[in-house]
Amino acid sequence: MIVDREREIKAFEKKEYWTIDANLAGPKPPAFDAHFIGKNEEKVEVTNGEDAEQIRASLENADWLVRTVDRKERRRNATPPFTTSKLQQDSSRKLRFSVKRTMMIAQRLYEGAELGEEGVVALLRTCVTDSTRVSNEALTEVREYINSQYGKEYLPESPNTFKSKKGSQDAHEAIRPTFRHAPS
Repeated sequence: MIVDREREIKAFEKKEYWTIDANLAGPKPPAFDAHFIGKNEEKVEVTNGEDAEQIRASLENADWLVRTVDRKERRRNATPPFTTSKLQQDSSRKLRFSVKRTMMIAQRLYEGAELGEEGVVALLRTCVTDSTRVSNEALTEVREYINSQYGKEYLPESPNTFKSKKGSQDAHEAIRPTFRHAPS
């Protein structure tokens, strides 16, 4: 069996192929991504870069016809709450902030901001943690908010929980906003 599989691997011939995708907009939004299959009823295989470029150039001002639309429901899980290292990574990647700048901003949010009549209010619960744990109090409040603002159908049966990394001290809860009620 191993010898047969090895022969199949050695007999495999590499074949180059290219795909052509376009972002199209119809009379009504939103725009959508489409995959080029062929012209009229003829399926076209794109086997090299020159052919791909020729087809792309000819399609530049062509009328496109969408033959099929695949609608899929996707379920995405929530990302875990921020730990200090994840906050720093995301702020660097998405905002191009240095670690120092990120931590200075987080510290200012933790110490508090002047909010008019309310005075100085801390807006961040903690800024140094290796835990993804969120307090029961915070979970209860956010679940009540979702239920009152969006309805029970948007409320999961149980709160999302995330495993702590091995060696995590779990002394503080995850980085999250403090409790603040919007003015009525």
